[in-house]
Amino acid sequence: MLQGIWTIVVAIIVFAIMIAIHEFGHFSAAKLFKIRVNQFAIGMGPVIWKKQGKETLYSLRAIPMGGFCQMEGEDEASDDERSFGKAAWWKRFIVVLAGAALNIVLGFVIFLILQAPTAQVNTTVIDSIDQTTNLAGSVFQPGDQITKIGSSTIHIYEDLRFALERVTDQPVEVTARRGGETVTQTITPVKQDIVYTYSEEQIDIRILHNGVEVDHQTQAAPDTEEYQDYIGKSGTQTSYILGFVPKAENMTFTTAISRAFYLTLYNIKIVYVSLYELIRGNVPASQVSGPVGIISVIGQASQMDWTVLFNLVALLTVNLGIMNLLPIPALDGCKLLIILVEAVTRRRLPPEKEGVITLVGFVLLILVLLWATYNDVVRLFTGWQT
Repeated sequence: MLQGIWTIVVAIIVFAIMIAIHEFGHFSAAKLFKIRVNQFAIGMGPVIWKKQGKETLYSLRAIPMGGFCQMEGEDEASDDERSFGKAAWWKRFIVVLAGAALNIVLGFVIFLILQAPTAQVNTTVIDSIDQTTNLAGSVFQPGDQITKIGSSTIHIYEDLRFALERVTDQPVEVTARRGGETVTQTITPVKQDIVYTYSEEQIDIRILHNGVEVDHQTQAAPDTEEYQDYIGKSGTQTSYILGFVPKAENMTFTTAISRAFYLTLYNIKIVYVSLYELIRGNVPASQVSGPVGIISVIGQASQMDWTVLFNLVALLTVNLGIMNLLPIPALDGCKLLIILVEAVTRRRLPPEKEGVITLVGFVLLILVLLWATYNDVVRLFTGWQT
């Protein structure tokens, strides 16, 4: 009971922060350009708190699943000289873009904070080569820095792992930097299976490369209540590797900023790749998750180490920012597209027509949300499918 309440509380806080940051982006940019803001609300539905400012009504609403920054003349014609419609196209573009931009900046800040407790971090520089993989005997050697796998540019170790997951065990061109030179060769990644078997006394760990055992280890079983659920079971962790131990480097302020920047780009890439795979049908539509699923995942993360929760929050806020930039009616991306068309044609779409587009898009988004929620509920009763 208490855990369920805690999950809901944490989820509400996470949603509220992400939405507040997004709407504050629109709000602050509008104020910067002297555009009149009539209402600024966090949440949807009934008002539970409100305060009238000099010209803006601030409110907090009961359902923490949305929010809005209502500007004069945004969705209707207005003669007010400070209305959204009267502002130059580039000012309106910045105001609309600011919400998503601030979500992405929030993700960057969280990633930056998460680097602080880290003493060392893995790089893409080869420290040693696993002699049981195809990297052994290749042109690559310790000290080389992996910069590209196939068409994917590699900045951080997470990029490397993501690229290998996509090429799996197919030959791929690998590029590395050695001093001022570039080294390139086609390498076939190795399928690595780590098989865990749990008993009362120990955890048995077998490492297989392409089905051949290359290492066998054991470690003492932890004396915890949670471990009792694992006894008598086994599991396999599969990944594709080039076969090298990465060189670690000390975390400095410069390194932390660099990693936070590239981790933000990495998560943006994940969003777009996931959408691409969904459109192509490589990911079934049944895997699309909605608010219920997100709340469930937030609840699980809140029971773990705090870094897991904050990593999830960073991912979600970057996801929110990127999704809002898609050129879909009712999302910021569609508004940005309309403004750009106006800038090129020098003709503005009538506010009433833009309102119809927004309404249609909103209805479609609600349908998608209902479908995603249905998926979440099914998973709650049947368990997550892998």
